[in-house]
Amino acid sequence: MDLKTFGLLCDLLRTDGRLKNDGLVTVEEQVCMFLHMLAHHVKNRTIRNRFVRSGETISRYFNSVLQGILRLQGSLLRVPEPVGDNCTDHRWKWFKNCLGALDGTYIKVRVAETEKPRYRTRKGEIATNVLAVCSRDMQFIFVLPGWEGSASDSRVLRDAITRPNGLRVPTGYYYLVDGGYTNGEGFLAPYRGTRREMSRDPLEHEINEIEETENVIEGMESEGNSQNFEQGKKGTRRSWSKFEEDAFLTVLDDFVAAGLRCETGSFKSGTIVQMEKVLNIKCPDSGLKACPHIESKLKKWKKQYSLLYDMINTSGFAWNDIKKCVEVDSNDAWETYVQHHKEAAEWRSKPFPLFDRLSNIFGKDRANGQRAEAPADMMEEQSNNDVNASDNCVQEDASPMSLNIEGSQSMNSQNKRKRATSSSDEEKIVTVLEKLFEASGKRMQMVTEAIIKGNEDRSDIAKELKRMGFSPLDQIAALKLILEKPQNISIFMSLDDDIKKVFVEQLLSDNA
Repeated sequence: MDLKTFGLLCDLLRTDGRLKNDGLVTVEEQVCMFLHMLAHHVKNRTIRNRFVRSGETISRYFNSVLQGILRLQGSLLRVPEPVGDNCTDHRWKWFKNCLGALDGTYIKVRVAETEKPRYRTRKGEIATNVLAVCSRDMQFIFVLPGWEGSASDSRVLRDAITRPNGLRVPTGYYYLVDGGYTNGEGFLAPYRGTRREMSRDPLEHEINEIEETENVIEGMESEGNSQNFEQGKKGTRRSWSKFEEDAFLTVLDDFVAAGLRCETGSFKSGTIVQMEKVLNIKCPDSGLKACPHIESKLKKWKKQYSLLYDMINTSGFAWNDIKKCVEVDSNDAWETYVQHHKEAAEWRSKPFPLFDRLSNIFGKDRANGQRAEAPADMMEEQSNNDVNASDNCVQEDASPMSLNIEGSQSMNSQNKRKRATSSSDEEKIVTVLEKLFEASGKRMQMVTEAIIKGNEDRSDIAKELKRMGFSPLDQIAALKLILEKPQNISIFMSLDDDIKKVFVEQLLSDNA
């Protein structure tokens, strides 16, 4: 970031982000600490040594700048503009009504050791999956951070479009996406199965088509031979009935709910023997043993689940919840994947209805997206925190009362000790105590009246502020400033509508 951009960001944070210079740390230094921590992924201790500030100061100003950045979402996030019929850009004129493009990106993070499996990407890094939507000129339209790195891009997008403050795609418009997403309403993915460049020689093109057809036939024959071999190989194994499998799945769900499964996906020592006992009660005369029946069944299911889970989290693959199978966008993506994963050759469009139940058994470390928040959600949460903070102001003002009571109690105990030493001082002490308790009673009455008055419903003022057209954050700030002093309430209620707005704007500017 150059100096000009840095200066513009600081000016934006002063005006729209309401970032203040408190006299100790300038706005430029606050922003510099914030950017240094984000750009270089360093800890609070490193910033403390570099800027010679305490850890509490760095943490406080980091949160202050972060809140200011969130207030800038109206200025930083752009409203999408579709590609029109008169577009002359040779890259975009082919995509009429296109709003932009979106994709997911990995940002490395530091998480607790127990949460690392959920944040580990398919590349082995510990990162978070962030959805970014950009316009044609590379300006951000929407951002959704917080999803774990193990989550697929399509899953993050599905969460973004279902949120109340999430991504909205008007009817008839769309965004461009890559092969990690599937084609659907509002999103256009590339058709990787379609040839982009045809051969100029017709004879060569025909020869290529014949070779591809022969390869498909050979693949089908080899797949059939492998299936026959597997069927002959499995003929000596014990086959499980549908009733036994359902009973075993129920037992596994109960054991997982009881916390008998480790974070690695395997069950704790001695659990297999307990499964055998419970399973024989549910299925009497079945003859199922811990070894080899239950162990081999667990191994088989875990292998199948892991295989399908890796396929779903691969670019171009997706899970069909209706057909309960893995779908792929093109033959090219499938052939490329099978070349490196031979065991996945039989799973294309093959139904596997047990996947959802096995996700609960073997997929405990899957991403859940509980920490994902859109910018609008963050602003709404911040507004609620400001309202709660204003509600707690009355309790903070009442704290001196408790201090006075404690002071009177300590003075009372001291006076008692003095009264025991001298009988002549008893009358003086009693007089002082009576005056003290009388003054304390008056203070208590004043505080009580202030609390009752502070809890008075002033929704009429809030409605007036809303009618004047102020933003939600300005409404909250103005309401707090007016209610802080009784004279402000009297002035506000006695003014005309036009002058009320000028009075509120003056309060906000003085407090900025």
